[in-house]
Amino acid sequence: MLAGPGQGEEDSHHLVVTHAFTIGWLVRHAYAAPSWRWLGIDHAHAALTVLRHSPDRPPAVMVFNDMSHLPAELRWTGFPDDLKV
Repeated sequence: MLAGPGQGEEDSHHLVVTHAFTIGWLVRHAYAAPSWRWLGIDHAHAALTVLRHSPDRPPAVMVFNDMSHLPAELRWTGFPDDLKV
């Protein structure tokens, strides 16, 4: 269910709260990257990622690692200083 379109005629929306590595795997899957590639996809803590699965097209990454909902001092937590932008 999380790596493909839902079943049935009705649109469905799912909120998944998980660790960054799970999101990395789902993003890797959406991009059809090699299975080992998810290990290098870094995420900030509490960042938002939105994936869209449609029955008639490949998965799409709509939003990745968005931290705009967080106060500035909480953005980029978990990243080394040289990777913060």
